[in-house]
Amino acid sequence: MPLNAEQQRAVDYLDGPLLVLAGPGTGKTELLSSKVAHILEATDTNPENILCLTFTENGAAEMRDRLFSKIHQAAGKIAIHTYHGFGTVILNAYKNYATNYDRKLDEPIPPVRQYKIISEIQQSLDGRDILRGDRVQDIVDTIKEAKSARLTADDLEKIAKDNIKTTSDLLPKIQAPLENLVPRMKVNLALEQVYKPLLEILTEA
Repeated sequence: MPLNAEQQRAVDYLDGPLLVLAGPGTGKTELLSSKVAHILEATDTNPENILCLTFTENGAAEMRDRLFSKIHQAAGKIAIHTYHGFGTVILNAYKNYATNYDRKLDEPIPPVRQYKIISEIQQSLDGRDILRGDRVQDIVDTIKEAKSARLTADDLEKIAKDNIKTTSDLLPKIQAPLENLVPRMKVNLALEQVYKPLLEILTEA
């Protein structure tokens, strides 16, 4: 995707710090990779002195691919990390300052261990807890999505409480249309007596 005029101005600017505010899908990765290529071309900066940080592993991989397409082998010398990954690099580089020297900060928990930890937590929950019967993989996927969205434990708790309240408020309203649903019901009747009323209720919620 070619850069627009404002993006090109950001790429060409080399006189100091620069803040670019942009939403999802607006070409941030292309802008930043073009900026890095321009810095290397227009200045005496070494690739080893450039640090690129992203929020996700996918973002880091995409940045790396874009840079390889623009500056080829020099891209391999640029530090491209997630914030978490860069923090791990720093902590590993200065292990002698750590109270727990043998921490394995660069090794994620293996899938089997993840499964065991979550299973143990599920077994410790109250028998009526909805998470107790959920698939472990669904919980792992949800945790990954929450991390990607930068949601904290407090954020997740608030979302859960809001969802529970919304469900409690909706149940009495949707009960009547659902009672009209019977096996082998004709499509036109189901649309008129069940799905259309449900859609109206959910739209107003």
